Amino acid sequence: RVARLPQTAQRSLALGVVNVVSARYKTLAEELLLTVRKTEMSLKRLKKVQQPEGDASGMSDPDKITLQLYLDVGEYGQQFARLGLGLNPSDMPAYCSLLEAVTPSPEVLAAVATMPAPP
Repeated sequence: RVARLPQTAQRSLALGVVNVVSARYKTLAEELLLTVRKTEMSLKRLKKVQQPEGDASGMSDPDKITLQLYLDVGEYGQQFARLGLGLNPSDMPAYCSLLEAVTPSPEVLAAVATMPAPP
């Protein structure tokens, strides 16, 4: 027979892990976005890139990376919500801070909302 932690201990342990992971995730995401923006600015200054290259949506590479991080963080929140421990992402300050750090501009979100769904 396997002994299990009480649900309150499981929840407390999970919250601790989520807070630590979310804080580290935020640090890495912010570093990535800063590097991408600096690289784009450097390329523009060197005139190797006249305008940000984008696909038909007109999104720049930094916009695409920010959007992907936002989608990844949303899935991350859904994953720990599925643990069945009553974890609500909106009740976790570290997660909310992470989500805020990777939320794209309203223009990018609007552009994505108007894109056709893939086949």
